[in-house]
Amino acid sequence: MSAAPKVGVVQGSSFRNTKRSFFAQATYDYKNRYLLSVSARRDGSSRFTEDNRWGNFGAASVGWRLSEEEFFKTTVPQVNNLKLRASYGANGNDAVAGAAGGSYLTQAIVGQNVNYVIGTGQNIVNGQSQLALPSPDIKWEERYTTNVGLDLGAWDDRITLSTDYYISKTRNALAPVQVLTYLGHFGATLFQNAGDIENRGFELALGYHENKSAFTYGADFTLTTVKNEVTSLPVVGQVLEGGELLTRSEVGRSLGEFYLIPFDGIFQSADEVANYRNSAGTVIQPFASAGDVRYRDTNDDGRINNSDAVYSGKSIPNLLMGLNLNAAFKGFDLSVFFNSVSGNKIYNQARRDLESYAGPNNYNADVEPWSPENPSTSTPRLLQGGGSGDLGLAAASNSLFNTTRWLEDGSYIRLRNIQLGYTLPTSVTSKVPSLGSIRVYVTGRNVFTATDYTGFDPEITGTGFYSRGVDISSYPNVRSFTGGVQVNF
Repeated sequence: MSAAPKVGVVQGSSFRNTKRSFFAQATYDYKNRYLLSVSARRDGSSRFTEDNRWGNFGAASVGWRLSEEEFFKTTVPQVNNLKLRASYGANGNDAVAGAAGGSYLTQAIVGQNVNYVIGTGQNIVNGQSQLALPSPDIKWEERYTTNVGLDLGAWDDRITLSTDYYISKTRNALAPVQVLTYLGHFGATLFQNAGDIENRGFELALGYHENKSAFTYGADFTLTTVKNEVTSLPVVGQVLEGGELLTRSEVGRSLGEFYLIPFDGIFQSADEVANYRNSAGTVIQPFASAGDVRYRDTNDDGRINNSDAVYSGKSIPNLLMGLNLNAAFKGFDLSVFFNSVSGNKIYNQARRDLESYAGPNNYNADVEPWSPENPSTSTPRLLQGGGSGDLGLAAASNSLFNTTRWLEDGSYIRLRNIQLGYTLPTSVTSKVPSLGSIRVYVTGRNVFTATDYTGFDPEITGTGFYSRGVDISSYPNVRSFTGGVQVNF
């Protein structure tokens, strides 16, 4: 019987959402010198109720090409292109997560196959239950962007420069908000237009290209700075928590900043434990021993608890860079692309799970735990389950989740792509009728990453709107090497 073919169960689902848009644009160009563009659009989305379905958005931009002015041509002939520009525009966003692709957030979703016990006979009957609360009042998220910049090209665009200062304001940001417990659906969230967010910074693109000899080469460098800030929430003084109380979002701070108890090293002796006191002389972690984790008593109350949590870093990087290099000579061509981010933190939940002594998979912590013979400053002594979890007494609880012990620098530099190719000379390909060219190439992607982050990959997507820097063993980018042949006829 065990050899008989098994019948599999095929399951699936489908959902539908619709968007309709109307668009109009007008442009004006006077002698390639004075430029003007105006656009307007009206978007409708089935993700919103009828009262909030439609949104109106527009944009305008102006430009002045100084390099077309006669006085400039005679004064600075080396600069073949110089353009000043400014723009302001708005667009809408209806892309929200959730069940069925966020298509039915305005409606209550009902689940079937829910069993109930009814009647004096205690009969089990099949019924339905509400799986999620509706969000009938959500509307378009709006993004308003102001941009001022210039474009420059010199010596026939051998050198190029583009720089911008931008301010991007998101209003009525669509975000999940925790449902009050008394409404039911404990732990559930519903979407709301939960506030306003602002991003501002500079963008720079600098390039150099030499194409006037047999050996051609070029380099393009990009740099972007980002300052992220929550500027408004529905309730004055409101704080939105995320990521298992790992992050906070409030007005004046970055979205989803880490809010954690500071990790302050490892106690190396009983004397250190006894001498770790607050200003009133109270021993802060009286039940700790040598080899246990020391936490910082930030509020000086003589205890370690959630009140000691402080803002500890941002998940959003403040600097992004890219570098593209290319060269070609006698049929050979090479291109290399690096990218980098810095200024962000990552909560390494995977490391916490593997070093907390809460299970059998403490690979890293089991290798070199603290001991009198090996006085580690980063890994505590062996304790089943990480020790006592009593925050109030701060006993030897070495695996508290909401601490900076698991917070790491998320900066990295990555060789994103490298490709080497060779194009056969025409003296070879011309011997085959109708054959244009043949190029052989090899490509490497995600070849190497330089980072201090100890997780699989510092380039993570996070676990939600407020917890973009929480790594729960996100699947890493794949390193791959491929080869191929391009044939043109």
